[in-house]
Amino acid sequence: LTLPAVSVAATTATAVMGTTNDAIVTFARTGDTTLPLTVNFALGGTAVKWNDYRTPAGDMPVSVTIPAGEILTNLAIVGVTNSTGANPETATFTIETNAAYAIGSPSSATITIVMAGNSVPSTIGGNFAASGKAMVAGHPRLPASFQGP
Repeated sequence: LTLPAVSVAATTATAVMGTTNDAIVTFARTGDTTLPLTVNFALGGTAVKWNDYRTPAGDMPVSVTIPAGEILTNLAIVGVTNSTGANPETATFTIETNAAYAIGSPSSATITIVMAGNSVPSTIGGNFAASGKAMVAGHPRLPASFQGP
């Protein structure tokens, strides 16, 4: 039996506090997609989970489930506040070892959390909509905009 390999990437690498510009962390797998796959990860970085960032639902899990039939799942991350006084702050998502999968590459992804007005360029996996604006794939409310410091 070959284990699926899981990887993680920051497909939208910047969350802007107090806006709807969320970061998107994507967990992907290779191999059989017949069953759902739960991927565990550790959090790190300079930002403080729950205080500085969380999901739009208000929680901050340390696992995600890639649904059956799917090769990836996205985790939206909202920039909430700046409890450390650093601007920008970072949050790192590192895949943890599990008997159900092999750790692929990349095994870690970092997002940047900035205060509104201090955006940094985002790395996106997106496309160009009919309007000509870059949109984050699968997230039509998240136009890819770039502002300088």
